[in-house]
Amino acid sequence: VFAKDRIVVDVFDGLLAVIAPGVLSIGMAVRRQYSRRQTAEMAAHNLNREKERLEKMLFGLPVSVAILDPKGQVLRTNRAFDALLSPLALRSPWAHFTDRLGQSGLDEETAKKLQMSITEGKRYAGEVNLESKTYNLTTTWFEDLKQWVGVLADVTTLAELNQIKRQMLLMISHDLRNPLSSVNVQTYHLRKLALDDNSDVTKAIDNIEKASRLMQSILNDVIDLEQIRSLEFPRTAVDMCQVIRDVAERYEDDCAAKTQTLTLDLAEFAPRVHAHEGQISQVIANLVSNAVKYTPDSGTITVRLHAEAPSIVRIAVHDTGIGIPAEEQGKLFAEFYRVRTRATSDIAGTGLGLSIVKSVVDRHGGRVWFESVEGQGTTFYVDLPALMTETAVN
Repeated sequence: VFAKDRIVVDVFDGLLAVIAPGVLSIGMAVRRQYSRRQTAEMAAHNLNREKERLEKMLFGLPVSVAILDPKGQVLRTNRAFDALLSPLALRSPWAHFTDRLGQSGLDEETAKKLQMSITEGKRYAGEVNLESKTYNLTTTWFEDLKQWVGVLADVTTLAELNQIKRQMLLMISHDLRNPLSSVNVQTYHLRKLALDDNSDVTKAIDNIEKASRLMQSILNDVIDLEQIRSLEFPRTAVDMCQVIRDVAERYEDDCAAKTQTLTLDLAEFAPRVHAHEGQISQVIANLVSNAVKYTPDSGTITVRLHAEAPSIVRIAVHDTGIGIPAEEQGKLFAEFYRVRTRATSDIAGTGLGLSIVKSVVDRHGGRVWFESVEGQGTTFYVDLPALMTETAVN
């Protein structure tokens, strides 16, 4: 009996030795699976909580927010967005973003630009008028979400204050022109009466004329800047090659006086741009003028033109001048801002030239930026939408 029992025990121990690791392994696997499931459930729970928290924050914002699908159909809106829409727009919650804004007063031209930016996958930013108020509208594409986010911020008060500022600037500028003209006339007569050997009088007259020219330049720039921002100008098909050649011809004498080399590198078949020729000419002139002023004697200035893409014309104005300090570069397009260094102390300017450049380029739906290294030179780039004709596409 003992022997039989021993055999049974041995067999049982053997089976246990074989089975136990498998059972233990299965148990551990089940435990790991359960643990992973718990972790996943906890992560999902935390994710949902975070999503709910963000949605509460987003949809409780005072600015108007709309979530759009890739085609621009409205998926969700917050309370602020619904509040600014007309009752008619609220009846079609799943309509296209531009349609809903159109029902609240968005003009047709802006709606087309907005629709085009969504279709082309480009960010839109600009002021729009809805229900007698002014809003800053931006649309941004989020690749991870595959959704657009449209934001409308009420800037009515700021727009009204800005309009008052513009009116004051224009009024002051116009009122100063008459006394300034009188100063110029009197200076002209003084110069005729001044004795050739009286160097002190001649020097004083030179200083008056220099200050008068600077003031006249400031007034002209202020008026130009405000007109560019507030008025609509007729646009035509502009040949940028010809515009650049005309501007370069105007600055030949200035370059010769400093023994500078002005080179043009123009693509032969660059497409035309739909623009106001006078304003675009002013952009090129301001950039070339700056290049001449801030490039030392015997330096080089190069103006390039080419088609960056079928729909974009790019102008680049490069100089071998003094460059722009890194700490000054972020303020360069601000009104009346000038870089103040030892190298620029004797260079005259109003601080409005680049503001005019940016305003004109923005009004034409383009982009302006620059690259610069102090002591090595600067390159300004301007991208303008090309006039898409069959010839240009070919």
